[in-house]
Amino acid sequence: MCSINGGFSYSRREPLPEHFFGEHREVAEALFHRGPDGTGHFQDPFCVLLVNQFKITGLDNNVQPVVSDCGRVVSVLNGEIYNYRELNCELIESGYRIRSNCDAETLNKLYLAHGPECFAKIHGIFGAAIYDSREHRLVLARDRFGQIPLFYSAAGGHLHFASESNPLLRFTSRELDQDSLLQYFSFGFSFDHLVKGIKRLRPGTYLIADRDGIRERTFWRPVFQIDHTLSERETQAQALATLQTGVRDLTPAEVDMGIFVSGGIDSATVAKVAEAQGSQFRLFTSGLIDAELGPTSPVDSDYGPVEGTGNELAYADTLAGGCQFEYIRREFRVADVIEHLRRMVGHLPGGPVMSTSFPAFYFSALGARSRATRVNMTGEGGDELHAGYLTCQPDKYLPGELSAGLVRLSDFTSPDERSLFLGKGSQSRLHDLCTMVDANVDANFQGDGTLEELTFNRLRHFMLSYVFTPHLVEKGNGMAMLGGPTELRMPYLSDSYIDLALKAPPKYLRSASQRKLLLHTLSRQAGVPESIVQRPKQRTSLPYYNLFYTDKKFREFASGCLDERSLLSDVIHLKNPWAYVESLRGTRDAHKRAWSLLILEIWLQETFNNPHFPSSAREEIGTTRSVLAARG
Repeated sequence: MCSINGGFSYSRREPLPEHFFGEHREVAEALFHRGPDGTGHFQDPFCVLLVNQFKITGLDNNVQPVVSDCGRVVSVLNGEIYNYRELNCELIESGYRIRSNCDAETLNKLYLAHGPECFAKIHGIFGAAIYDSREHRLVLARDRFGQIPLFYSAAGGHLHFASESNPLLRFTSRELDQDSLLQYFSFGFSFDHLVKGIKRLRPGTYLIADRDGIRERTFWRPVFQIDHTLSERETQAQALATLQTGVRDLTPAEVDMGIFVSGGIDSATVAKVAEAQGSQFRLFTSGLIDAELGPTSPVDSDYGPVEGTGNELAYADTLAGGCQFEYIRREFRVADVIEHLRRMVGHLPGGPVMSTSFPAFYFSALGARSRATRVNMTGEGGDELHAGYLTCQPDKYLPGELSAGLVRLSDFTSPDERSLFLGKGSQSRLHDLCTMVDANVDANFQGDGTLEELTFNRLRHFMLSYVFTPHLVEKGNGMAMLGGPTELRMPYLSDSYIDLALKAPPKYLRSASQRKLLLHTLSRQAGVPESIVQRPKQRTSLPYYNLFYTDKKFREFASGCLDERSLLSDVIHLKNPWAYVESLRGTRDAHKRAWSLLILEIWLQETFNNPHFPSSAREEIGTTRSVLAARG
């Protein structure tokens, strides 16, 4: 786990301008929190590659960038190649010499052997950049589910990339993208980035930049070919076996390991499976303890009522009490949220996301600073694979509907609010955007089965390929690297478990009366306490939403961000966002609407006022307001 960044002139006749080398050194400095173990760089007239390393494998000889023996290929790797030992054996048999015991060299030699198609052979989590000087080519790649972030910007024959998107702002015109703003207020995230010119490399994709231009290729996508010979009992047995394999394969050999437990069944099942294997882990949890929540505290439609404390510590305590692992628990307060919120939002890798992952920040800060666990497993992916959310239930969608259904079910903002914020044409534009996304989903979906099975798997494909990465995975990565740093590993997204989850008959994964039917069975088989198995689903971030209307200090903080001096008032049609927040009090989902405004305001402040990008925020985004005014 590291950070990588760099630039490339893909016009053979034009070397990279000299000032870009210095700018990329500044980008690497801005990303140093992701890799404090060492730095490295490569530079020639056409390309610069930089890396900040956070070492998990090959601790003694893991040095990047890696340069091939012939000097032709230079590579940097962020993440982990889980099957690098097997790949090394294949490479040695093919005549390649492996000098180190780390996966970074494996990537370099694998490219020499197979070219850009090499990524299909990799099992792991990665963002990678490979410079091929002979072919005058830069290749970027991202793992199957985008667990490692990677972003790029290209203009004027120059391509720039980085592990976080905000540092790329300097290579753009710094103009906000209106479609991305509309997506943020509709979905809770944007599919690319709020700044025009910054793009997210899609999961399971590699990009080639050379004298022919820039193009992307998919090396992996989920394929839903149902094995109807599987019985329910066989599905359950294989699911448990493959989860056990995933936990074992993701357990690092050279550094200490932890597990982040929230109090829900996904992470609890991972913990109990790990315990049965006899490995030494530590359990980490955290929770907000002083949020004032009354019996009528607002909740969103996807979750049950907020339990009395607004946190899940009691359930994590129950799990830990039945495990042999060391248990480390951190309580934090509203004052901590206020203190760290700006940093957290400013380091969301892909830009603002409404449901910011605070627990991951506190988990990681605790795990890294006490007992130094560099790798931690999580339960991410359990809901998306097993239909845990309301938004993952196919019966909640209209026939043929995906994106529009997600907007309707998420209900972050209403159609009237989107028109108020972004102009009267926003609803028509949102319809067009949803149509385009759904068409793209259908063009890439591969599956078989009955109409009911196809509907369920089409929805899972949409969630895994288009929603999971920008909405959940990236924010967890950003918070873990900022708080720790620490590397997150997700057994439900291991190759062994994914293979089973994609071919299992949907009727064994969920039922009309039980979301996550298969996971409930697995959790019992693994020995998860019944009080956790039976509990209603609760969103860990709900207490933060409610702080607008319950906590005096948080209200003071939020009102100071959202008053008439806010940058947000230069972006959307609200002269005084805080007055609007106050007007929402007592209305349905008021807390979510208030949160969407606060997160965007903080992101604007942290991004455009960042000292790494010296400029006036109002000058940079002022043109956006005139565009909005023109749209009326």
